[in-house]
Amino acid sequence: MAVVVTVTVVVALVTTWVAETRQAVVAGSRAHIGTGVWLNSCGPGEGDGAVYPSSDDVVAIQTVRNDARWEVEVVSEEPEAFRFGRLAEHRRDDVRLPEFEAGPPDAETSDRVVIPPGREVAMWIVDPLQEVTFSGGYSAISTVPVRVTSLGVSHETTIELHHPIWLGGGEFDKDRLEAAFEEVCDELNG
Repeated sequence: MAVVVTVTVVVALVTTWVAETRQAVVAGSRAHIGTGVWLNSCGPGEGDGAVYPSSDDVVAIQTVRNDARWEVEVVSEEPEAFRFGRLAEHRRDDVRLPEFEAGPPDAETSDRVVIPPGREVAMWIVDPLQEVTFSGGYSAISTVPVRVTSLGVSHETTIELHHPIWLGGGEFDKDRLEAAFEEVCDELNG
């Protein structure tokens, strides 16, 4: 009887631990889209996001948060497009995003980061759709492939971007697009 109870408890603990580690790393609370145009959730898209013309270099930052009760290591599966900034010295600085004109210096980022419980780090997004060729239309990226290691166990997963990145197949006037979205939002919000 004691063996059955012990095995049941161990299985329950392992199941809980696996479930928590798979859901530990999520999109954080902050984003900066660089030269992109915000697609406000009151506009024609689903949720917030950013759109870039095909001629622009996509450079954006979104934070990544660890919701687990223990630290996790996150490794980018596509480090040429998704890289992590350094962990801030103080928790209050986790959501302070750096100002930028172009991509980050290589010395300031890494393909991997260890995130303590409840903390956030900046994830740089630089030209994530480099291999896509366009003949019009749009392509989007809404997830980031990563490998998460927690308590010695590693698994592949994705981080859902809080703000998807859209890349246009043509050119557009960003100022006119922003004005059009503001007009739509004003009409919808009455």
